[in-house]
Amino acid sequence: MACAVADMNIHLLEAEHRRPRGPTVARYEAAHMVPDARRPLHNLQSKPTAVLGGMQISGGFLSVGIGLMLAITQEIGASLITLFRVAHLTGLMFIFAGYVSNQLLRHPGLLHVSVLLNLICVVVSMAAAALMTADLVLARLPPPFLQMEILELGVLTLDALMSALLGWWFYKEKKSKASRPGGRS
Repeated sequence: MACAVADMNIHLLEAEHRRPRGPTVARYEAAHMVPDARRPLHNLQSKPTAVLGGMQISGGFLSVGIGLMLAITQEIGASLITLFRVAHLTGLMFIFAGYVSNQLLRHPGLLHVSVLLNLICVVVSMAAAALMTADLVLARLPPPFLQMEILELGVLTLDALMSALLGWWFYKEKKSKASRPGGRS
């Protein structure tokens, strides 16, 4: 077993000489406030952009699924929605736009791409809604197909509203980023 010989006496004189006399800082006063550095896309961090992006992705998968169901069960010329593959196209667009919206807070450089994608989604959704409405009015479809087309129109409307909201938020952030000193447009 190891042992050491050490002086265990308390040396009061050495401890008193090392201790400073009185407090070193009497009073602290800040000269001026320094604001925190604003992170990229600061205003978007308080908004549920990732949630809406995830809802866009799930709505896109639902649209693709409805489109596949209609494509499998109907003839190609039975309705405009199957002829032009409207559900497939809009579903894939919303999946891609939702993914980019989800990645926006991690990669702020995608802001311009996200604004453009959401704008394209809204425009194509309006054209797809017009095709679906014409299909519902003009085509004589059996009730199950009619219900599936109405469901697809509802999903498309909700996805378009989410895309419009996200596009508006991203556009406002893009404008505020461009108006800041040192910001690029």
